[in-house]
Amino acid sequence: MSWKDYFLLSQNWSFSWSVALLIFFGSYLIWFKPKGNKLTSFTAAFLLLFIMTASPVANLLQFGLHSVAMLQHVIILMVIPILIWAALPSALLKKQWLKPENKNRFVLLTWLTGSLGMWAAHFLSAAKISAESGLSICGIKAAPGSWVQEIPDAVLPVFLLLAGIIFLIPVYSKDKNLRLKPLGAVFYLFAACVSCSILGLWVAFSASSAGHAYAAPMLTTLRSPLSLNLQSDQELAGMIMWVPGCVLYVATSVHIALNWLQGEGQGAEELVAAEANSDLKNE
Repeated sequence: MSWKDYFLLSQNWSFSWSVALLIFFGSYLIWFKPKGNKLTSFTAAFLLLFIMTASPVANLLQFGLHSVAMLQHVIILMVIPILIWAALPSALLKKQWLKPENKNRFVLLTWLTGSLGMWAAHFLSAAKISAESGLSICGIKAAPGSWVQEIPDAVLPVFLLLAGIIFLIPVYSKDKNLRLKPLGAVFYLFAACVSCSILGLWVAFSASSAGHAYAAPMLTTLRSPLSLNLQSDQELAGMIMWVPGCVLYVATSVHIALNWLQGEGQGAEELVAAEANSDLKNE
């Protein structure tokens, strides 16, 4: 099947996801009335979420492509939450929603939510693909009719989005009880980068774990617009999680470090005023 034929088929577009995302986007516009950079950020988040859940790109999962699942995980867990945090009003970010008695425990909880959520989503998606195809994915073998097939397809994207937003609370929240200092935020993101790298490496180098099974083309490639055998698909999945995922967190860490270094020579009052002016420009 050609890409043109694939994208023109109405069955490859999700009506339910499209409606849900339009309601989500409309509610944001009505509730927050964003302008400038905040509107741009949320629009970008909406478009990426639409591509990853409602478009024919998301429907490629039906062909058992683990690389598509990894791309979906990276975009929804890592990229979209950053755009959503950038789109939130400054007053909402500064409001003290939570007052944890132990900040360190709260930060550990948010880190585990993001990092372990990524691992959990990988294992669940790999198990679903294995149960549906009858093949071993990343060393995971699930029998047909396994309980993982009972998990609705919408659960993982929603779970990943919430996990990504929670993970970034210590990085982007302006509540002093929740936000990490710049060096702490850099270490926080670097630790997540290491977790991404380990998962990506494991996925990529476990591609040959099923032996000769990977020598044959994927069972569904006759209908798929992507011509990948199982080994190539799994190696690509590992590279997607390893390289883009880690680079994203590293780039965010560098941005935080540079902003911190640029502000080192300013007094406290000047820093507060500069931050306030920046918030007003982004509103």
